[in-house]
Amino acid sequence: MSTKTHHVRNGFRSRPARRGLSFLEFVACLAALGGGVALGSVYLGIDLPTAGEKLLAESGLIDNLPVEGQTEQVEPGEAAAPSEPRPAVEQRTAFGRPLPPTPEQISAATIEFWSELKRVIQEDVAARELLTAQPADTDVYAYLSARKELHQENAEGLGEIETDAVDPRVLAFGIQVRRWHEGGVEVYQNALSIMTDAPTAEVTGPFGQNWRSAATQHRMEENLLTNRRAAIEAYMVYTYSAE
Repeated sequence: MSTKTHHVRNGFRSRPARRGLSFLEFVACLAALGGGVALGSVYLGIDLPTAGEKLLAESGLIDNLPVEGQTEQVEPGEAAAPSEPRPAVEQRTAFGRPLPPTPEQISAATIEFWSELKRVIQEDVAARELLTAQPADTDVYAYLSARKELHQENAEGLGEIETDAVDPRVLAFGIQVRRWHEGGVEVYQNALSIMTDAPTAEVTGPFGQNWRSAATQHRMEENLLTNRRAAIEAYMVYTYSAE
């Protein structure tokens, strides 16, 4: 008659400890299970990927997953919406700064800027010739107001011209022309402010003398700009073949 040995610990009998599956045994079981499923699908002619996709689509776990043989329904007369184009991405350096303009971009921007600048200059010269051709008895206040408004319009017009990628030498000249017109606004505004209220209103007195000095300096600056313009025109022809 055989006897069983039991361990006694702390007054309680303990059963012998059971040994569980090792990690290698668990992996081996999974491999055997997967191999059996694969061999069974080959033997029965089942496409496992397709069957899995159908099961997921029908269960609703994955949205918009097309099932084999099922096409998207489109209402009659309704065309599929075209995909929106991706917005253009500005080219930037590795540090996030915009790339410098290409020579072609500089040339195009400079020629356009120069064309607009010349147009403003030519229109200004023509308008001032009309004003100076007025009869001698023309109202002085009206004449000064017209000169001020002309300078104001030209300064604002020059400020609206696009300056991106413009040749720095040509841009600097444009800035000088605009500042000259802004100075003209101040000159003629001062003249209007110090005019007398007499019927034959004139710019007289000490303030009038200061104004005439400022007006003379303004005309001298115009002569300098005229010489500068000739140099810029030669530069544009030589560098950009622009007239």
